[in-house]
Amino acid sequence: LADQLPAANAHDAERFLAGFAHDTSLIFVLNGGVMRGYDSVLARQRAAWAGGGATVTYARMGPPEVTLVGPDAAFVLDRITARRATASGEVHGAEIAVLLVWQRRPEGWRIVAAHESTTH
Repeated sequence: LADQLPAANAHDAERFLAGFAHDTSLIFVLNGGVMRGYDSVLARQRAAWAGGGATVTYARMGPPEVTLVGPDAAFVLDRITARRATASGEVHGAEIAVLLVWQRRPEGWRIVAAHESTTH
């Protein structure tokens, strides 16, 4: 979790998704669309960040809120701002709410489900 924001600002999809389940069980909901499986999420993230050439920057609006829901599961609510510069120099901003479901697995804690919604 600590490395997600720096990875996002570096537009490094693999590093950003390091804490996610790297299998077909992963579910990611983005503004109503549903992606299933690590490979789908990775492809979408690479495209969103233009293979590392994106201009968007991210900042946390406060510390992530962690709620343990059992010895092997937790919810994390993270609120983020995103700013993107256009070719004409205009800056557009958005707020993003992210809810992550973490599960303790044999390989360690992994994100098995995520929901992200954006407001402009």
